[in-house]
Amino acid sequence: MNIKNKDYEINGLRLPVLQGGDTQSKEAVVFIHGFPGSAHHWLPYLEMLSPHMRVVALNMPGFGDADKPAEFNYTVDSYLPLLSELFEKMAIEKVHFVLHDFGGAWGLTWAAQNIGRLLSVTLINTGLFLPKWHSLAKLFRTPVLGKLFSLLPPVQSAFNQMISCKGQNRLTPSQLVNLKDEMDYGTRRAMMALYRNTQAPDASHKDIAQLFTVKDIPAMVIWGEDDPYLPVTMANQQQAAFPSVQIHVIKECGHWPFFEKPQTTKELLFKFYEDLLSHKLNKLSS
Repeated sequence: MNIKNKDYEINGLRLPVLQGGDTQSKEAVVFIHGFPGSAHHWLPYLEMLSPHMRVVALNMPGFGDADKPAEFNYTVDSYLPLLSELFEKMAIEKVHFVLHDFGGAWGLTWAAQNIGRLLSVTLINTGLFLPKWHSLAKLFRTPVLGKLFSLLPPVQSAFNQMISCKGQNRLTPSQLVNLKDEMDYGTRRAMMALYRNTQAPDASHKDIAQLFTVKDIPAMVIWGEDDPYLPVTMANQQQAAFPSVQIHVIKECGHWPFFEKPQTTKELLFKFYEDLLSHKLNKLSS
């Protein structure tokens, strides 16, 4: 495997990062997980793209193998300088984002503040214009019940039911165990704080969308049609921010297309970056 793990210390926090490809390149495809999630979920995609591009997958504070201090201020804005500092340490100047779930909040907010550094974005069951909080977020946001929920480790059978869509779940048993294991106490505590410190709907999304619209950033949306958390109607709404966006709604797929439909997701990602690289090479030769 040509993907290496390296720990970075940013503002006193340890952030493990998976990376591969040309690590000297100042341009990178950066994958950011959601909840539950971690950098390791992107390994097949890092391996696919690393022969062609620099690839990076992050463990955000509070998630995966990263530090999860109780005293960290778990707000979206608190993560943004960490991203900037990490990119500086890694000498990454230009970014292609691949974002899933809550990774969309981190990545799109950072991109709006660093618009000149964003080369493209792929949104996997995430994006702007969340209409309301889903049931899991509401549970975490409930004052007493949310705290109790964060203290109790999830039971596998209850977890499987919680992330199913209308009683159906297309994840494999090992994937279900992996996702459940990502929900340790530090992560549940971090996610409770993030849900409580984040608004839905967020009025700022219209301003963020306008920034992206002016630049007409190359973009792709991949969405599992049966997502029980984020409605599939959000997929088409992303065109308000990315006028030239490619939108791919995958049938018989839920919240984790990169797990549930890996071959389709790989093909879409590879074609997207193949076209971007081809366009770049054509511009250089013209």
